[in-house]
Amino acid sequence: MDKNFVIVYSLKLFSGGVSFYYPEAHLADTKNGNPEYLKKSGSLEVIESYNIEYKTNDHDKLLKICNDLNPIEIENAFQKKSGKRQSLTQLFEVDVVKSSIRKKIDLGLQRFLEIVSQNNYPLYLDPERKIHLDNYKIKFSPFPLYPQLKFEKTVTGTNYFFYLKLEDNLAAPHE
Repeated sequence: MDKNFVIVYSLKLFSGGVSFYYPEAHLADTKNGNPEYLKKSGSLEVIESYNIEYKTNDHDKLLKICNDLNPIEIENAFQKKSGKRQSLTQLFEVDVVKSSIRKKIDLGLQRFLEIVSQNNYPLYLDPERKIHLDNYKIKFSPFPLYPQLKFEKTVTGTNYFFYLKLEDNLAAPHE
């Protein structure tokens, strides 16, 4: 196993008329065992070319989920057998198909996040190659967090605030 590179995962925003996050795998270089910067896409071919072991742990499951939830794969999976090829945005315009796609994405992401958190794998939000990965790290809480919405009426409308509640403490997720 190459000790200089590790498999890391990220969530990337798809926004082609519809918006959703999908997981991606990457190879990152390490310093003192901690991921530093993205180096390559984490496709199976790339991972195998670096001789990184992924079949004896949950990486193989995560890599499959990343592949299955890739927007191109989703688009291919929901194409009609005959007729004109439709983009993912066009597929989302059909309510029955939209519901099926959303279900596939939601279930896949749920399973992905369960495996990542159980194994304490690092997870990042839409990282860029030349910026240190710590700037994009998503942190998991070992305690249950509860969403809280607060409203503030103003002369021009209503302001909405989203917080996460842990016991009696409220925290804004973006801070």
